[in-house]
Amino acid sequence: MTFFTASIETVVLRYFAMMAVIITFFALGYPLLTLLGFPVFLMAITAVSFGKKKEKAQVTSNSLETKEINMINTAA
Repeated sequence: MTFFTASIETVVLRYFAMMAVIITFFALGYPLLTLLGFPVFLMAITAVSFGKKKEKAQVTSNSLETKEINMINTAA
């Protein structure tokens, strides 16, 4: 479980699920059970991702020297 890694699509779907839970329990006459929407709200707002952790991208080193980089940046 990692925080702030869920996609925006997942966050929006969780928001709609929260609203469905709240509206459904109010319509059925169980207003106390609408509190079950709160954990769904927390999952949506913190963008929790339950999938496997993705491997971090490997950093590649730049083979150009500083002098070459300056020459490239100043060429116009």
